Amino acid sequence: PVTSVLVPSNGAFLTGSQYLDASASDIFGVTKVEFHLTGGTLNDALIATATPTYYGWLAGWDTTTVPNGTYTLQSVAYDAGGNSGQSTGITVTVAN
Repeated sequence: PVTSVLVPSNGAFLTGSQYLDASASDIFGVTKVEFHLTGGTLNDALIATATPTYYGWLAGWDTTTVPNGTYTLQSVAYDAGGNSGQSTGITVTVAN
């Protein structure tokens, strides 16, 4: 699967409740998209599972669940064959 983070943008400062959006595609069909966060004490931590919509794979995230700091955010897409693919990481800063 191929996926990329659409929202937030690279370098974004985030506070409170945020929407996350990713694109994802695969020849077998995408079955699930997750958002993972790395930074500080977190290493590839699952922060949200997306729902497929007309606008992409959307999820909500309460940024107060992680400490303030700079992180790498990635989307991970899964297909019906059990394969997965990760997006290029983007940098986000949580400032609550």
